Amino acid sequence: MGPLDPKLLDCPYRETVRIKGRLWLYEGTDIEREIERNLL
Repeated sequence: MGPLDPKLLDCPYRETVRIKGRLWLYEGTDIEREIERNLL
């Protein structure tokens, strides 16, 4: 896992866990540029 990978707690069986945040999907070769563009 990299430094920006999410760290989520396990969800117990038959329980609901909610998180808040952002999810980006990226397809390409310049991920560093994309990270800078989205975080700045």
